[in-house]
Amino acid sequence: MNTEQCKILHIAESFGGGCLTALSFLTKSLTKNYQHTIVYSNRNETVNNFRDNFHEHVNFIPLNMKLSANPVHIFNTFTALRKIILKTNPHVVHCHSSIAGVFGRIAAKLAGVPSLYTPHAYAFLRSDIGPVARTGIKAIEWGLTKIGDGIAACGDEEYFWALRLAGDKQKVFLARNAIDLAMIDAINGARTPESETNNIQVGTCGRLTNQHGLDWFVHAATSLQAEASWIWVGAKTDSRELPDFVRRTGWVDNKIALSCVASMNIFVHPTRWDGLSYALLEAMSLHKPVVVSDIPPNRAVVQHGINGFVAKNADEMEQYIRALINDPELRHQMGAAGRHYVEQNHSIDSVRQNYDTIYQNLANSIAR
Repeated sequence: MNTEQCKILHIAESFGGGCLTALSFLTKSLTKNYQHTIVYSNRNETVNNFRDNFHEHVNFIPLNMKLSANPVHIFNTFTALRKIILKTNPHVVHCHSSIAGVFGRIAAKLAGVPSLYTPHAYAFLRSDIGPVARTGIKAIEWGLTKIGDGIAACGDEEYFWALRLAGDKQKVFLARNAIDLAMIDAINGARTPESETNNIQVGTCGRLTNQHGLDWFVHAATSLQAEASWIWVGAKTDSRELPDFVRRTGWVDNKIALSCVASMNIFVHPTRWDGLSYALLEAMSLHKPVVVSDIPPNRAVVQHGINGFVAKNADEMEQYIRALINDPELRHQMGAAGRHYVEQNHSIDSVRQNYDTIYQNLANSIAR
């Protein structure tokens, strides 16, 4: 296998935000002896120039994989994916996020190709759906572990759940999300140095949804309106969910989003559920002190009082943000500690090594 080019077919219905960023980093990390093709669905958050984030040799195949109760759509999606797999003849099919994980793993099984699955946050951890729906989703995920050949968890909490679902350590791998620190440093070097005046900027980055803790953000921003300027990178410019004084950028390219985060003094991440947030890791790599919600994926990254604060409720989040607004030295110390954590645990070299091993093992698992 090492003497020939390893062909990876990525399937991503959720082609935007963290999933797109993860695919960009992964495909850039593994170029020598690898050929990547991405089957994707366009979403509202899929930027028009997404190809600029990828190596020129990555191939793209558009396919509408949106989940539907229509049996004809479901059948057509499976059929189309199976045809793509047979035509591209990959060594491994890598499915990203829940919907692609359903369609891709089954289609790969039917085509006789080993599959790998990265949940990018298991859907049964969502807090905006009822217990019956969560139980049903968990049952589906459990069943699909018997069909797929491996799970590559992007964070420690995701790894924990993958082990519980699979019940087989040989099928589960920890491949933490990684950051391209060279690119981060180039963006950070172009920013304006932090002002020590009262003109402090506090913000977050991501889709404007309840998953991202909209209510906590609004509470903190409203309470601290007079003490800082506020920005939500990724929120639609005409969105009414945010107070008028909060600046909105619209959905922007990753490099533009990073430039916006680089200009912040404090990064807020009040998400209700997650896998391992790229936005959070990027903010930490940009030396930003962070205030996050108290969920396992955030606690796995943020050491309370060391490289950020972990808030149990909206009032605590407001309290911690106020403390950072009023203490420039604390902002500096926590920002430096956050950067150190990313350097030690999420370097792009680790992704390259992890996925090279995973792909090679899966590719060799089925004789071609």
